[in-house]
Amino acid sequence: MKLVVNATLGASIVAFGESLALGTSLGLDQEAVLDVLAESPIGSVVSAKRANVEANRYPPSFKLRHAAKDLRLVAEAAEAAGLDLKEARAARAWLDEAAEHGAADLDYSAVVATILGKEAQVLRGDLYSAEPSRGR
Repeated sequence: MKLVVNATLGASIVAFGESLALGTSLGLDQEAVLDVLAESPIGSVVSAKRANVEANRYPPSFKLRHAAKDLRLVAEAAEAAGLDLKEARAARAWLDEAAEHGAADLDYSAVVATILGKEAQVLRGDLYSAEPSRGR
């Protein structure tokens, strides 16, 4: 059951990040996009993680490294069952990229920073933050 729930968790946080990236790239106000997403089918995730994204701070409640591991387990279970779960593969790819950019020990919502083209920073003092990515 944990894999089923975490497949949804991975998909929803990536949908949040990609939707926010699309909205802001279209010139929409970030706050307005967040307001609309909070009322959408992924509203519970947006409401829970909005403060992290707005502040570019990702104190861990569920570390990204664990979310990435769980999505790898989802992919393995799907393959063993003969399923091709494209959404789970996409979420896993984003989580893996975020981990590779230093966000493994941050909250899993730090994947949103990666999707937005920011690189999540490791712990500095008591502040978790995301800085603009260099060379992305």
